[in-house]
Amino acid sequence: MAYEYTHPSATFLQRVRTQVYYQDAETTETVQQLRRVGLSNRRRNSQNQFLQSVLGGDVQFESNFKTGGLDHRLSYGLEIFNTHTSRPRDNTEINLATGVINKNVAGEVFPNKTFPDTDTLRLGLYLQDEITLAKGRLTLIPGIRYDYYKLDPNKSDADFARINTSNYNVEGFSDSAISPKLGLIFKLTPEVSLFAQYARGFRSPPYDDASIAFTNFAFAYTVLPNADLKPETSNNFEAGVRFSTPRLNAGVTGFYNRYSNFIDTVFVGNVLIGGRRFQQFQSQNTSGAEIYGVEAKGEYRFSSRSDGFSLFTALAYAVGNNLDSNQPLNSIDPFKAVVGLRYRSPADRWGAELVTTLVAAKDRIDQTGSTSTPSTTTITNLFRPSGYTTLDFLAFYNFNPNVTFNVGVFNLLNQKYFQWSDVRGVSANDRNLDLYTQPGINVAASLTIRF
Repeated sequence: MAYEYTHPSATFLQRVRTQVYYQDAETTETVQQLRRVGLSNRRRNSQNQFLQSVLGGDVQFESNFKTGGLDHRLSYGLEIFNTHTSRPRDNTEINLATGVINKNVAGEVFPNKTFPDTDTLRLGLYLQDEITLAKGRLTLIPGIRYDYYKLDPNKSDADFARINTSNYNVEGFSDSAISPKLGLIFKLTPEVSLFAQYARGFRSPPYDDASIAFTNFAFAYTVLPNADLKPETSNNFEAGVRFSTPRLNAGVTGFYNRYSNFIDTVFVGNVLIGGRRFQQFQSQNTSGAEIYGVEAKGEYRFSSRSDGFSLFTALAYAVGNNLDSNQPLNSIDPFKAVVGLRYRSPADRWGAELVTTLVAAKDRIDQTGSTSTPSTTTITNLFRPSGYTTLDFLAFYNFNPNVTFNVGVFNLLNQKYFQWSDVRGVSANDRNLDLYTQPGINVAASLTIRF
């Protein structure tokens, strides 16, 4: 529910926009398997869910005025929202010969949760001024933001306790930060602009990094919670160029980010569970880290109108380093390029696009599992996924401004490939490596209704 007030001729406050919103999202994965265990056939019925509800609101103000020959566009406001997140998992094994039902499946007792139900409260206050000078060719954009964050896990969650058999400590915490920024845009010509920005970053530990406690008996790994995680802060620099004409929009951005208390998932050693060796992973703070790289994107339209055919592309390349251990950051994705052909009908009634995605092989990997100091704990042979190319087809149809149908046919070439984020930390000798592959050719459809 939103409300907007505008008064263009007002002396100071010309626009106010406020909204209150609630969103309830549910993702459910249901799997049925027939297995032969010993001399009997058994059916496993599993259901994994991700449940998240968000209640929040925000108010935005805009003031346009002049001081000393300078034009100002002042934006300020606040936002507050609470997110409730739950990750219930259930599994039942039925002996088809005897009818016996078992809730202890593959070493886990069900139902359970990989982290306790968690409420996350976020509050933000911000102020930004766009100052135009040099006859409109130069724009300075100073700003400041205050963030407050509170994480409140339900430590008495019985389903979480069922999987947290080692009684790992899970704690709530809160923190806040003030983050300034300063940007500038300079128009070389009406078509070409240069830009640069410095921004102070603040990132609180996510609920799943701080509170997850999960042991996967099938893949022989365990993930440990970390109640001592600190917020991640950063100094972020970027600069680039943008080009815009009726037919062509393009831009290139270079960036360098320097982090303190960078949050990364690391290998922390092996542990014996029931006589088996399990790999242990945990989200930890790295005292110093850096990420730098370049991004580029562009779109060329075959006519000066917004409809019709166009070619588009996007490139992303990044390098990340742990400055304490002099090892690569394993959370960095490999080089990625996207190239596509798009069509939009008049009035944007329908559209379609054919998209090719190229991803390079992952070559820079930290095999040591180190955090702030070099470690003697080593996974000697982490899996390094090869590069891959996929081809996807996507289309949409707008029945009216409030109802949209989307459909996509993905991996048209039926490629077998791994995403780095799925296999990060997995041994190249893992017997279940193929289970990490992405689906072959598949179809997805959705209907969006806006109220």
